[in-house]
Amino acid sequence: MEDIAIFRTYSLGGAVLAHLYRELSEATRPKRANIAGCIHLLQIWAWEHLHVGRPQLHVPFPVQLDGLSVGIRWNEERLREVPVGNVMTYRDELDGLLESQVIWEPYTAEIRAQVPEICTSGQDTWLSRVPLISWKRV
Repeated sequence: MEDIAIFRTYSLGGAVLAHLYRELSEATRPKRANIAGCIHLLQIWAWEHLHVGRPQLHVPFPVQLDGLSVGIRWNEERLREVPVGNVMTYRDELDGLLESQVIWEPYTAEIRAQVPEICTSGQDTWLSRVPLISWKRV
């Protein structure tokens, strides 16, 4: 990087998500045994939206985030137990998920009001439900 000042103009979040989406697509191949990308982001997203593999919390969601990420609720000391399973078990559970079992909007208006504005800008877009298109396949 020759000009460090321009670094903040890059959409690193978009690049991370694009890479993760591509890896998720590749990971659906039957003989694929691994995945790359920001798996921590995927794990937190899955725990917030799906019951499959979600640990039980032993303390409630923090009322005041105090500038912390919403993902702080999944910090190790807040967990009661982490489910144990294997890939086939999780795949079967994910394949059997019904739309009614997915939490489409996990963050209440109260929680969204506590996070920085950059986290909520464009929520009309990120709260929309649209098909994902893999341009690599088209």
